[in-house]
Amino acid sequence: MPFPFHRIVVPVEFDQSYATALALAKQLAAAADATVHLMHVVAILLTPGEAPSVVVARQDEVKAALEKIAQEQLATTRYQVHIRTGDTARGIVELARDVDADLIVMPTHGRRGLPRFFLGSVAERVVREAPCPVLTVRPPASGDEKGSSVAKAMIKNPPSVSPADTLAQAHALMQRENLLSLPVVADGVLTGIVTDRDIRSQVGHLEDTRVEAAMALGPVSVAPTMPIDEAARLLVKLGVGALPVVENGKLVGLLSTREVIQTLLERSGRD
Repeated sequence: MPFPFHRIVVPVEFDQSYATALALAKQLAAAADATVHLMHVVAILLTPGEAPSVVVARQDEVKAALEKIAQEQLATTRYQVHIRTGDTARGIVELARDVDADLIVMPTHGRRGLPRFFLGSVAERVVREAPCPVLTVRPPASGDEKGSSVAKAMIKNPPSVSPADTLAQAHALMQRENLLSLPVVADGVLTGIVTDRDIRSQVGHLEDTRVEAAMALGPVSVAPTMPIDEAARLLVKLGVGALPVVENGKLVGLLSTREVIQTLLERSGRD
């Protein structure tokens, strides 16, 4: 199902590998007033002498932990908490089917050794068997990648247009600033994005067509702290040429494929 997504599943392991995936899911949900389905699969591993009631107790503990994560990190985002038992990949896929999800956002390559291999195999199975698109997110590394953030590459305080501006005004601004996309801001709030392609589709009517008639509503935005590698993957996954950068509800930057490529080339040259 194409963007906007309305039901987003986010599997959670309690090792902080979920943080980047959850932050991205929150941004996607905010763009379309979607519901985030936070879930965890409890493995049924009873030791001799343990009763099935032990599994129920574990489920209660996991549910409380998920609720705490949701309350702390999802803020006003609409969410539901789900607990499954058994095989991890199967549980994720079954939940996606049950809630009619149109996107799964999950971490991968967040661990080392055998746990890392296990997590990778889960992600691979989910991608293969899921009934909807799967967006895998690699948590930021603790080394050099910390310096390669969206904030370092983005166009700071980019020019923008309002929904009431004409496409002729937007086109002139794009040419003056050498941009292919412009954020659309109304009353200080990011409401859309208009691209060079949108303008080309209205050639001959630029003077009498307003931006609001051609722009894409509710664009996906990213945070300044997102690693540039993850932003690059998001650009490819969504098939867009630019991502608005938002911090505390305010537009602070614009990241296009041009800045991403330049940053990655510069980093490659240093390696």
